[in-house]
Amino acid sequence: MNEKFDKDIKTKYLATNGILLALNLITIVLINYIPTNTIALMAVSSLFMAVAIIESNIKFGSIFCVASILFAFILINNKLHFIVYAFTFGNYAIIKYLIESKVRKIKFQYMIKFIYSICAFSALYLVSTAFFDKTILNNSLTIFLPVILIFAYFLYDYLFTMFIEKYNSQFKKMFHRK
Repeated sequence: MNEKFDKDIKTKYLATNGILLALNLITIVLINYIPTNTIALMAVSSLFMAVAIIESNIKFGSIFCVASILFAFILINNKLHFIVYAFTFGNYAIIKYLIESKVRKIKFQYMIKFIYSICAFSALYLVSTAFFDKTILNNSLTIFLPVILIFAYFLYDYLFTMFIEKYNSQFKKMFHRK
């Protein structure tokens, strides 16, 4: 009986994650057609990964993450947009889950998130300038960019947390009615 239960749960997780991945990919494809909202679409696409982790577990969420990033590489025409997605939004739900589930003190969570954001933005900068136009960041705003990115990152984290709380308090109950 336990074996059948495990199989049923895994089947449910796969089906749920498949539907969520399809929704994720729709938002990723829209990045090609709605260029003025690229960052917003990337942020929305990352929310599906959070739901995948909530509805299944971190293992299935990690598989979701890898699949999402691989499909994004194929589907996003502008590879600079893909790099932004892969380094920031594509893996954020997993990073957030790991930090918040392993570190109990909120002060330390924010410190680790701050360090992660610096590392992610630095890697993003290094990769984008190595493979793309080096003049992307050669203007007067370059000095303020790290501060703007860190502020935007914490705003995104806050909104992401609000989404998770809303999902857990209202939407999750709606989807689990019998």
